[in-house]
Amino acid sequence: MARIDNPLFKGLKGKIGGLIFYERDGQTFVRSKPDGIKDAKTPLQLNQRKKMELVNDFLRPFKRLLKRTFVDPQSEKRAYNLAKSYNLLNGTSGFADEMEINYQTALLCKGPLVKPQQVGGEKGVNGIVIKWKYVKGEGSPYDNLLVMMRHKTYLSSDFLFTGAMRNDEKYYWQFDGNYNVQDYHFWLAFTDRMGEEMSNSVYVELIQ
Repeated sequence: MARIDNPLFKGLKGKIGGLIFYERDGQTFVRSKPDGIKDAKTPLQLNQRKKMELVNDFLRPFKRLLKRTFVDPQSEKRAYNLAKSYNLLNGTSGFADEMEINYQTALLCKGPLVKPQQVGGEKGVNGIVIKWKYVKGEGSPYDNLLVMMRHKTYLSSDFLFTGAMRNDEKYYWQFDGNYNVQDYHFWLAFTDRMGEEMSNSVYVELIQ
């Protein structure tokens, strides 16, 4: 930084070549333009950035659903932010470029009800047959089933509050369009009959 006393440059502001002119306390000063701004991100910061991108991409298609399935009355956070915080901590595996969503631990629903047990899925005729095991005394037999799906590549998604009950132990989700089941991820969860409480969501492993 240097002060300029030459009256020809008095009041000059801005950049000329590699110099930056500016005014302070009625005086004109000049300094060299920086060589460039270096990205000082550490590997951990880059890892966190990658994790944020993955989680936002995972949750984005379900923003409307999360308002019902990821609510904590004790928290002032919005449902989407609650879901993002949880999945940033629990919903990914790997590091940096090899990081990916861990579909076994990532959640689309979170709540105190007993989650679905022994879950599996089979390809049906233009749909998927989802099965689970009801154990008497573990959750209400009348809890209602919620099913969710998301395309493995695109942001296409869907969900359905089915009306099926926990003790039905099976639900056939028939699609309106022509879907290839292998192209989608699936989850299920339970909600109470009033729709006020949820279970955690569970990922559906397809039986080949």
